[in-house]
Amino acid sequence: MLVPGDRVAVDGFLATVRFVGEIPNWPNETAIGIEWDVPERGKNDGSINGTRYFSTLHGTKSASFVKLSKLQPRRSVMDAMVYRYASDESLANESASLIDHFDLTIGTKKVESYGFEKLSRLQADFRNLETVTLERLNVAVSSPIDSSLHNLQVLDLGFNLLDWPNLMQIVLQLPNLHTLKANGNRWTRFQGCEPCLSVHTLHLSACDLGNCEYTPKLLSCFPRLQHLHVASNNLSHIEVCRLELLDLSDNSFALLTDAPRAKRLNLSYNDLHIPSLTDSSLQIIEELDLCNTAVSEWSEIDNLAQLRSLTSLRILNTPLLDSIDYDSAISQIFARIPSLVKLDGTVYTTKHRDNFELYFISKVRSKEWKCPQPLWMSLCAKHGLLTEESTPARHLPTPTRVEVVFNDSRFSATLFSSATVGKLRGKISRKLGLSVLEFQLYAQLGHDTEHLANDQQTVAALGLASPVQVKLQPWESGLRQQPYWIKSGVAH
Repeated sequence: MLVPGDRVAVDGFLATVRFVGEIPNWPNETAIGIEWDVPERGKNDGSINGTRYFSTLHGTKSASFVKLSKLQPRRSVMDAMVYRYASDESLANESASLIDHFDLTIGTKKVESYGFEKLSRLQADFRNLETVTLERLNVAVSSPIDSSLHNLQVLDLGFNLLDWPNLMQIVLQLPNLHTLKANGNRWTRFQGCEPCLSVHTLHLSACDLGNCEYTPKLLSCFPRLQHLHVASNNLSHIEVCRLELLDLSDNSFALLTDAPRAKRLNLSYNDLHIPSLTDSSLQIIEELDLCNTAVSEWSEIDNLAQLRSLTSLRILNTPLLDSIDYDSAISQIFARIPSLVKLDGTVYTTKHRDNFELYFISKVRSKEWKCPQPLWMSLCAKHGLLTEESTPARHLPTPTRVEVVFNDSRFSATLFSSATVGKLRGKISRKLGLSVLEFQLYAQLGHDTEHLANDQQTVAALGLASPVQVKLQPWESGLRQQPYWIKSGVAH
């Protein structure tokens, strides 16, 4: 019989049981009060005509009452294995449950029901499996795991109906399991169990951990974790030991300092800012994802410079980058973070960095950009420049301003001499909303037209120091559009 806290599925949607009993609407029939994982499916807050039967966690319209007959059947983990992976169709559709036992002991019901031939073939199928996906199969019950599954290394039990005790009973029977995916479940119960020492990668995204009182205890069951994925859990705080990778995307963290420490830290889709970073433990961070966060000030980027090990950063779709040309942003970011090598997925060389820093110096000297005094002193010393405004302009780079004209519209961008044709192509693609596969580039050089087919060719090699025109021509198989022309010259 169901009790509050149990997990159920109705029409393919998951919910948590909050009430079991009678309601006036359905006399002499058991009603199941549920709170949906997707709150928008609800119709009430657990009350009917002023009488409250249960309370909800996710709003006044996240609950419903359903009849027992509406609930979908629940499976054991071995039933789900047979359903998903049995090669013999008649065996997969066998009506007898495998919940009792799944072994070859002579005299058991399973041997009598299936016979040695079918069971041997099934075990042979399972023995070859290293990765198993049982997502959305209404798995609610543990069961003895057959020894043929001991080679299993990756198990996906996402969006099922398991409670934590049953999940751990399954995991502890798989000695070689190193990756467990249990996304989309809800953990309403906890009981002590021996720790799982084999699992080092754990996925618990969309498990509503922010409203789960057992979250610290759940994570303590895996003391050898290296990679933890807990996206979309409404978390503003979580306690874990230092990790190799920690995915906290789409949660409720307000500051970078609120997050646990990890070498690779994903905080994208959090409404957070970057305060001054004085905690030495933050030096562990090597890769940081801040896409779609609230970062809006260059002082926040200056704060990131305190992370001496930071080599990779993602920061697209932030107010800061939305307010400036992306190429200009690259120059500022690299100039302000000395350890950075990779930005938004692109690796930049030492030569790129020198160009970015020199361009940054030129912009600060012209008073278009601001720079903290310690950084200014450091950059000038690195490039052998005087810190006074009288530094000769010949020491600073001369970028190329590229103007793209399309019909009556136009846009311009700055390109450094180290930029490639591929970089130019990508810039046009993003600006005009075209795939890079939909057009070709042609440069008009005097009376000759050169097809720019080599994306690795540098901008400097095209002779852009002199005014030239570059034409964008759609491929025959691409979209039919008017040609685009690019005019280039030296920026002043």
